[in-house]
Amino acid sequence: AVVSTQSTGAITAAKSGGKQGSNHVLEVNVLKPMYPITTEVLHTIASPHGRVLRIVIHNRGEAKVESLIEFDGLLSADNCMEAINGADVYAGCCTLDVSYSKAQSLNVFKNDDDTFDYTDVNPAVAA
Repeated sequence: AVVSTQSTGAITAAKSGGKQGSNHVLEVNVLKPMYPITTEVLHTIASPHGRVLRIVIHNRGEAKVESLIEFDGLLSADNCMEAINGADVYAGCCTLDVSYSKAQSLNVFKNDDDTFDYTDVNPAVAA
């Protein structure tokens, strides 16, 4: 057994495997996006693995869609990463390439197909 006198966050990281660069925010790149990728699609994929707080899609291209997903904690992010990394959203395309982000939190100003804050009880919805 390992005894630690570190902070709760460090202990949580150790219990979840202590992966190098672990973070509760994941960078999720969708490769070969032949179908629309929205916050709703990403939430549907990520939410079974932990509580999703916020999603931001920040770069859309023909080769990939770049996004960030913020979870309620490291364990949720770890669970999601292990479950979806390398999986296809749709058969033969929209492959998920997941890594830990350096971002500590995401800023969301409106809820739409590109950004969504699941903690906001009164979201500003795009018209």
